[in-house]
Amino acid sequence: IPNVQAYNVDDLKAVVAKNTAMRQKEMIEAEVLLQEEKELFIGWRESLLAIPAINQLQERANNFREEELKKCTRKLANSNLSDKELEAMDHLSRGIVNKLLHGPMAHLRFPPCSVLRTRTPPMVGQEDGRLLPYFN
Repeated sequence: IPNVQAYNVDDLKAVVAKNTAMRQKEMIEAEVLLQEEKELFIGWRESLLAIPAINQLQERANNFREEELKKCTRKLANSNLSDKELEAMDHLSRGIVNKLLHGPMAHLRFPPCSVLRTRTPPMVGQEDGRLLPYFN
């Protein structure tokens, strides 16, 4: 009969075996992907534990910044600085504090065992694998 093909059970078994092999391969790939995502999630969840320490570090550094800015402003009181110049000094001090805190805060956010750590660039202030000291 034209345009008709006959299949036997052996042919169907071969198709089933091929499909099963493809599914097994895809299952293994899915398991690897799930494991990676699980590790990323765990790393992210662990990084949340650092939030109180990060907030404390930022607050302490900002207090130091404000104290030093007040001292500087008092010393320059006779200089008749304009509001724009005082604002520039404030902006400068904030920038310096933020840059100094970047490395320690990045370290606190990503625990050393975290998969996320391997996907982030080296920290600012890191030399020879050692971190610069934090504020006491």
